[in-house]
Amino acid sequence: MCVVAALLVWMPGMPRVLAQADGADYLLMVDVSGNGRNIYIEDIQQAIDTFYISAIRHARLRTLNFAKTVVDVGSDVPADFYDYCDLGLMLRSLGQCIGRCEGKYVRAVVVSDFHHSDSVNGNTVMPADSLTDVAKTFSTACADKDVEVTLMVIPPSTRYAGYSLEAVERLIGADRCEVFPVASAAEARDYLLSMVDDLNHLRGITDGPPAKGSAAATLTAVVAMVGGVAALCLSDRIRRRKNPA
Repeated sequence: MCVVAALLVWMPGMPRVLAQADGADYLLMVDVSGNGRNIYIEDIQQAIDTFYISAIRHARLRTLNFAKTVVDVGSDVPADFYDYCDLGLMLRSLGQCIGRCEGKYVRAVVVSDFHHSDSVNGNTVMPADSLTDVAKTFSTACADKDVEVTLMVIPPSTRYAGYSLEAVERLIGADRCEVFPVASAAEARDYLLSMVDDLNHLRGITDGPPAKGSAAATLTAVVAMVGGVAALCLSDRIRRRKNPA
């Protein structure tokens, strides 16, 4: 008796199905504070939308707004939410979100001008030395994950009182941070898409078109293999008919 087994072949250009251990999460935290500054350059939202579409093809993505505190996009916020930007609260939320991510890989992007202000002291540099609990949260959350955080610095470039980019880097951990100053929405889009491509490559995911002829060659090989097995089966059947036991 001859049995022909069904073959499942992964061809270049087809997405791989990955185990949960190889999963990935994206976190996008967007500063929406007011203070009379418009930090959103033209078309930056389109860059974020393009990133969103690309990221969710093979990973989970969570988007949050932050100013006075941190809220999920679309949630109701108090009237004074936009009045000041507490980067300390943002970092606490980011560390907690990283800790809750299920996948091995976490890529977080913080979109802000990184000017800290709070309801007590107004526009002042974030007191990193008094936020040691935040640094510990990141160390714990990142211990068993591959984590990278991009601090995407949006204009204006003028350093108002409270500019706290260095303090944010120190609390997250400089080895986990990359600072990307944004000069245009196109640069932001290209950077975000390259981040997705790099992570896909690291996870063994290929979305691009297969190399010319590779898919056809693979299919031809499979057909030839199945055809060869079928030929052996037919030959064996003919031999048995000619020479019955």
